[in-house]
Amino acid sequence: MLLQALQRPDDEFQRRYPELVAQVERDCRQQEDWLDSLPEAAAKEHLEEHARMLGVLHHTALCVMQGDIATGRTAAFLLMDWIRMHVETMDRPHAEAAVRHRPRCRISNDLIDIH
Repeated sequence: MLLQALQRPDDEFQRRYPELVAQVERDCRQQEDWLDSLPEAAAKEHLEEHARMLGVLHHTALCVMQGDIATGRTAAFLLMDWIRMHVETMDRPHAEAAVRHRPRCRISNDLIDIH
């Protein structure tokens, strides 16, 4: 999605940038719902990262609407790197912890995964 946005001509990039921001917001909300379902309370830092990133996107959306396409393109480009880092440092550890703490059922002295 981000690569496609970066390849659009300036006028289309400007027109569709709010859609990009809205999609990122939806993705964050979906992930935050998932975080709420986890037993860990360590999600605060994770949610703060989402909030900071979304704040930058909202600020750049205003810049893009005012004609500063370069700032929006820079934000979209940097967002790709941010997502990679976020997945490695935040998402993956939460996902691995969720797998480690899945409920298990003991039957005949064997552990059988019930998920």
